This record gives sequence, structure tokens and C-alpha cells, in this order.
Amino acid sequence: MKKLILLSVIGLLLRFVGQPDIPAGFHRDEAGIAYSAYSILKTGKDDWGQWLPLHTRALGDYPPAFYNYLTALLIPFVGLNELAERLPAILFGTLFIPLSFFWVRKLFRDERLAWLVAAIVTISPWDIVQSRAGSESIVALTLTLLAWLLWSRWLRKPKKWQVPVIALLYCFALFSYNAVKLALPLLHLLLVWYWWKDVRKKLLASIFSVLFAVFAFGSVYLLPGAADNFAGNSIFKTNEPVGQEYFFREGNQHVPVVVSRIFHNKLTSLTTQIMGNFGTLLGSNFLFFQAAEPGRYEVPGAGQLLPFFAPFLLLGVFVSHRFTKRQRVFLFVWILLALLPAVITTTAFPHVKRSMYFFLPLYIFSAEGLLLTITWVKPLKLGRLLLSALTFAGVWSFSYFLNQYLVHTQYETILARDYGYKAAYEFIATVESKYDTVQVFGSDESPEIFYFFYRKIDPKLVQAAASQRSTNIFSALHDRQSWSLGKYSFIAAECPSSGSLKLGILYFTHGSCVPAPEGDPNKGVFATETNILQETYYPNSDKRFVIFEKSE
Repeated sequence: MKKLILLSVIGLLLRFVGQPDIPAGFHRDEAGIAYSAYSILKTGKDDWGQWLPLHTRALGDYPPAFYNYLTALLIPFVGLNELAERLPAILFGTLFIPLSFFWVRKLFRDERLAWLVAAIVTISPWDIVQSRAGSESIVALTLTLLAWLLWSRWLRKPKKWQVPVIALLYCFALFSYNAVKLALPLLHLLLVWYWWKDVRKKLLASIFSVLFAVFAFGSVYLLPGAADNFAGNSIFKTNEPVGQEYFFREGNQHVPVVVSRIFHNKLTSLTTQIMGNFGTLLGSNFLFFQAAEPGRYEVPGAGQLLPFFAPFLLLGVFVSHRFTKRQRVFLFVWILLALLPAVITTTAFPHVKRSMYFFLPLYIFSAEGLLLTITWVKPLKLGRLLLSALTFAGVWSFSYFLNQYLVHTQYETILARDYGYKAAYEFIATVESKYDTVQVFGSDESPEIFYFFYRKIDPKLVQAAASQRSTNIFSALHDRQSWSLGKYSFIAAECPSSGSLKLGILYFTHGSCVPAPEGDPNKGVFATETNILQETYYPNSDKRFVIFEKSE
């Protein structure tokens, strides 16, 4: 138990130290969650005026709201700030370490394997990055593992209180992250198959499993807005134009229609894309070497697992004989089912959050491969030297990841984390009294949500203005609308145009707006038109924001 506590403390330090400055920046999704939580805490409604929602409208993508409620519980203790939003992921990411130990021990009855898996979770790049960046997926994953542990106890020693608690944990997981609604019901059915011989109440287990699957899949379509995310990202909705392009191209070359339809149809197109997506997610680039999507979770030159574990993962998959046939089938099917949410979606691919259930079985195979290697090496004459070399390689691999994360993400991927709004709004607060209006440009980043968050705007004022706000930031710029809250006007444009500036207005724009790009007066304003009050910069010295007034 002392070792488990030590691992958990190390894991907590790796996930907490340096917050909220590492990672630098605070993404609009994070700010939206935090302010929505603040609004719910103060009024019982989110910032759009919805009463205790299961899905919030957010920026138009209707994410599940459980993470918002966790944040709301923490705001009274730490305040409305970046840490309040990231703390649930930090705590759940740390809790995942001991839970992974108990889960692997329960599955395989192997103490050494369980210890090594827990150690891998502690230093895993995926787990560290997700925990530090306020990711809902790590919360859903931890809740799932807790429910699975309770389920495994219920199978052999059923008690009345266990099934309702399992159902509650599953519901919390479902309403933490959208991908759970597809993956978790399937993984639960896999668990039922794996332990079917041990189930004492088979009828109740079957009824529970079917009802849960119906509820999980049904919640996608029955709750307002919940289906929008799936519909917009599904390959079943978006792949057809590619097949049509091939079809028309062959028509121009006089290929018979029957032949074209044999090779280029929806089934062929879907199958090709699904197999390609599986290949990408199972490939070495995604796993070990190449950053993935969304950009705010990227670590330059690093994948989701440490490269040190690559050979041991292969050994665990192809060489090890520790696992029974049933256990190997269980792990392989787990991997395939876990990848489905990422495989059948198109946007931001390969997506590290949608594939969240995928990594634990990889840790198990990697741990098994490492144990196998230690067993082979230890009896050799040079065993100690080889084990020392292995230890050095592992430490170097982890140190390389830390260097990339702590240093290079602050430069190479900071564009994806909406850096700089806090300092900008703090400066504006010191001068805004001198102006009649503050015009805020750059609607692609939803600057209004940072205004609500950093200035702690009364949620009732924001709720009252909900009908004015653009309901989907992913829509085209011309489909959005400008709107105002007090003296702040949020303009549906990237930059003011030359000649449009007026006295008595404070302008807040991206750095690229001044001077006008390529000298185009429609894309920005000229420096001679402005009196610049402040310019802010990225860590790499690129200009971030410009705050200015019209020159007299």
C-alpha cells in the first residue's frame, strides 16, 4: 500500500506542479466550462439560461455537462480561475493510478503486472497531458474504472446497493464526454461476456446491460443538442463527396457506370476510411512519436506513450504466454471497441480524447512485455548491467517527454490554447472607463467567454443576453451576429477595416489586424490610424493582441 501511495503522490505532483501556467494558455472550452459552472453555482442555470442542463450549448457543440458540475463544486474553495477548471481532471487523473492497479490485479490476479501498469499510468504522456489540461475524458475514464471494479465485486458477492451505484457512476461517465456513449455500453457487454461464468444473478446482469445500452445510445438522440456533435463528426455523414468525386472522374474517362459503382460506392468508401483510421490509431506515429488532435493536447515530437515502451508493447502482444486465450481475446476486443468513437469520426483526427479507453490495454501489454524482458535478462551474467541500461533508457525517454512538454509546447502549440486573454482583459479594465464602447474582434476564438470568465461577469446579465449571442462558433463568419453586453461590443469580424475607426471607442483585436495584412484596407487598419495603448506577445515574440484607439 505504501508503494501505491507513493505512486499516487508522484502522479499528483506530475499533474499539479506548475498549474495553471503549464500548459500556457487557457482554451475557450476550458473558459466556457468554468464560466458555465460559475453560472450554475450562482443561478442554477448555465450561461445560456438552461436549468441544470445535462448538455450545455457551450460554443455550439453541446458537450455533456458533468465536468461543469464538478468545477462548480470547487469554485467556492479555489475561486473562479483556471485552477478551478483544471482541478477535477488533476484529481481524477491521480485517482486513476490506484484504480488501474486494483483493476489489473482483479482482471489477471497478478500483483507484479498490476504494479507495473500503475507505474506506467503515473508517467504516461497521455494521462499527464489530459490531467493537466482540464480534459473531461480522464474524468470519464476514472469513473468507468471505478464502476467496473464495483461491478466485478457485485458479480461474486451481490448486494442491493451496488447496482444503483454502478448505474450512477455510469451515468456520470456518460455525461462527462460524448465518446463514452458509444464505447462504454459495448465495453460493458464485453465485461459481461468475460465474467459470465462468475455472474450469480445472470438475469439481472443481462437486464441491466441491455437497459444501460438503450439508455446510453438513446441519450444521444433524445436530449436537446446531444445528437449534433455525432451528426456533424460522423463519417457516415461526411464521406460521400469523396466517392462521388471518383465516380464523376471515371465518367469523364468513359469507364462503364457498373464498373465505377463496383469500386466506388458508399460501402467501399466507408470500409476504406474505417480501415485507414484503425491503421492510423494503431500506428507508431500516433502512439509514440507524432502529436495528435486537438492541438491543445499536442506535445511536439511525442505521442501518447513513451517510445521506451514500444518494443515491450510488441513483446506483450505477440510473444507473451502469460495471458489465457480468453484474456487475450478480451484485451484485443477491448482495443477494437475502444477505438470506435475515434474511428467513425472525421474532425480533429486522430483524436486523443475520443480514443481514451484505448490506452489502458496498451499499458497492460507493455507491462507484460517489460516483465518478460526482465525475466529473460535477470539470470544473465550481464543482467545487472542490462537492467541498468533499461532503467537509463526509461528515464531518458520520460525526461525527453517532460522537456518537450515543459518547454516546447509553450512555443509550438500555444496557438491552439488561446493564449493571452487574461493579461489583455486585465489591461482593458484599467482604461475602459475613458471610452464609450469597447469593441472586441476575433470572433473565431469566442473572446466573449474570456470576458465573462476573467471579469467574473454576473451570470444573470449574460443569460439575459443569450438571444443576441451567436449560437455556434463553428458556423461561417457571415452567419454570426455582432452583439453587445454593457459597453462591450463583440463584433462578428476578425478585424476592423481601414477608415472605420471612431473616437471614443477602444479596440481589442488580434495582432495581425495592425497594420493591415498585405496593405489591404479590408483586412485591418493602418498603423497611422491608431494610437496603440498596448501590444501583447506570444512566448516566441509573435504579436498576439493589439489594444488601441483611433488617432486624432
